Amino acid sequence: MKHKIYILVILIFTGFNALYSQIIFNNKVDSIKNLVSTSSIMTFNKELSGALPVMVGGNTYTIYSRKYDSPMNPVAAQYIYEKLQSYGLSTRYQYNS
Repeated sequence: MKHKIYILVILIFTGFNALYSQIIFNNKVDSIKNLVSTSSIMTFNKELSGALPVMVGGNTYTIYSRKYDSPMNPVAAQYIYEKLQSYGLSTRYQYNS
């Protein structure tokens, strides 16, 4: 009985997700979505985890840590900033305390 309830809940949420996944079409979102692939996500993950070197501000870095107090944290932030700009997005930093 317990398994039937879990399956029912999963089916309900999957149905709602499919029904309401993109209510409003946005050209910019759709164009960016088309730039993403499994291999590009895997490469991005490797770059941010230090498995691959990255080019940031014209220099090559290996982002060995993104821990909050790591000296590589600003480099990782700048890399993400530049990556988003390369997709044609208006990008800005948001500082939090």
